[in-house]
Amino acid sequence: MYVVLVLASALCVCTAFPFGAPKGACVDMTPGHIYFNLTRVSPQGTASPYRITVGSNQYMSGETVKVVVLVGVLSLCNAYPNGAPKEACVTMTPGHKYANLTSVHPQTTPSPYQVMVASNQYSPGATLKVMIVGPAFQGFLLQARHNGNAGPVGSFSNAPTNTKAVQCTAENDSMTHANPNTKQNITLTWTAPSDARADIMFIATVAQEKNVFWLNNTSPMVTLDQGYKKEVSGNHV
Repeated sequence: MYVVLVLASALCVCTAFPFGAPKGACVDMTPGHIYFNLTRVSPQGTASPYRITVGSNQYMSGETVKVVVLVGVLSLCNAYPNGAPKEACVTMTPGHKYANLTSVHPQTTPSPYQVMVASNQYSPGATLKVMIVGPAFQGFLLQARHNGNAGPVGSFSNAPTNTKAVQCTAENDSMTHANPNTKQNITLTWTAPSDARADIMFIATVAQEKNVFWLNNTSPMVTLDQGYKKEVSGNHV
C-alpha cells in the first residue's frame, strides 16, 4: 500500500472551493481557480513559504504516518512589531527574512519619504523637531549622527503615539515604532548632546509595509552654531 498525503496551497481563492479541493485537481494538483474575469489563476513563481515534514522516513502497510505542514509567515512588521532590533543600530537594516530564510532587501527605487528638521542650525543642549513626511508607513528607525560617523548622538523624548525611544549606544538615542499600526507625517523631539562639537544629519529607515522598506532617508545637514568648536576629520578636538 502506498500512502501519499499532500496539502495544496490556498491562494485567497479558497472561497472558490471552500470545502476542499475539486476532484479535477487529483492528478495535476492544480486547483483550477478562476479570477472574476474568467482568467486562470497561476501558481506563484517565488519560492514557497511552506514545508511538509513527515514523522518518519519509512512506513509499513497499515501504519499511520503523521504529516505536518509548517507555515512560514512573511511580514516585515510582524517580524519586529514592537520596534527595530538592536542589530539594526549601525547599518539601519532591519535584517528581516522571508519564510525561506532569504533576506528581504531594501527598495532600490527613490524613497517617497523625507526627513525634515525644523531648523538648519543647532547648539549644544538644544531641542529640535524632526519630521518623517510621506505616505503612511508601519515601521521606522531614526537617529541623529555626526557627519561621517556611524553612531547615534543626542536623545529623543516625548514619543508620539505608536512610537518609542530606544537605546542603541546611549539611553533614548534612537526612535522606532512601538507597534505596526499605521503612522504618517510624525514629528519627533530630539535634544542635542551638551558637548556637541559637529554638524549632524538625521537618518531613517522607513518600512511602508511588510517587505517594502527604504534605507538612507536623510535630512539636510544641520550645522552647529558658530562659536562652538567643531569636529575635525571625524574626531572630536
